[in-house]
Amino acid sequence: MNLEILEFYPLEKNDEKQTLAGTIRIRLIDFEIEILGIYVSKCQDKWYFSLPSRKGTHHETGLPVRYPNIVFTDRDKQRQFIDSIREKGRAFIERRLSDTDKPLIFPQKQQNGLKQPDAPKAQNKLVEPKETISIEKTAAVKAIASKEWRDLPPRPQARSVSKFARR
Repeated sequence: MNLEILEFYPLEKNDEKQTLAGTIRIRLIDFEIEILGIYVSKCQDKWYFSLPSRKGTHHETGLPVRYPNIVFTDRDKQRQFIDSIREKGRAFIERRLSDTDKPLIFPQKQQNGLKQPDAPKAQNKLVEPKETISIEKTAAVKAIASKEWRDLPPRPQARSVSKFARR
């Protein structure tokens, strides 16, 4: 299958466990289609690629189910598609990870066990109270209060469509 890997979007990387996760964007050259959100994960030396899908719950069993966004009617074409993504995607991601000119930036994952940074400690400075302005004294409030408010005139009654048809 004729496809081109356009970009790798990293989600997380753990050098300790040798894991990597992210998504790739590809272009199917023959069909002029770009597909985003192909999930990529690497655990040690094994690479996993999965097509975009939605997660849901099966209405009868209640078990979690993945509903694919892209479905091939021909299983052989789907196999070719996945195999070419595995081949080209792995090479592209490894090249992208080793690129020093334009390095990948991994978002920082916030862990539940980390405590939040402490609030700045109070300094020994006296805090002066801020000046408060009385609402009654402002010019804008005086202008609004001095306006005379009136109800709008009643709307004219709509004419019947049958009256227009007679003319």
